[in-house]
Amino acid sequence: MSGAVSGGLISGGIGNGLDEGDRRRAFDAEISALETGGPGYPIGWKGENGTHGTVVAGPPYNRAGFQSCRDYSHTIYIDNRPQIARGAACRAADGHWQPVS
Repeated sequence: MSGAVSGGLISGGIGNGLDEGDRRRAFDAEISALETGGPGYPIGWKGENGTHGTVVAGPPYNRAGFQSCRDYSHTIYIDNRPQIARGAACRAADGHWQPVS
């Protein structure tokens, strides 16, 4: 299920050097980690120009107003330099994932 993680973590300062295709791959990896990734299990992606990344989601937990939430981290390598961001996302009533603070 695609989510409304609105560009995910990469919408912030992380991933500024990604092109649109890499942004999509990174976002898809975030959704995959949230949907089906086991806690601590890395979900990787590879871009066209050597960029790549890994998303790791934590175990699901409950939070008021949401069906399920997960913390996650996303490490993106651009020119072999890692950029790391951490966040949390929760599944809204409509089934989409949305970032929470």
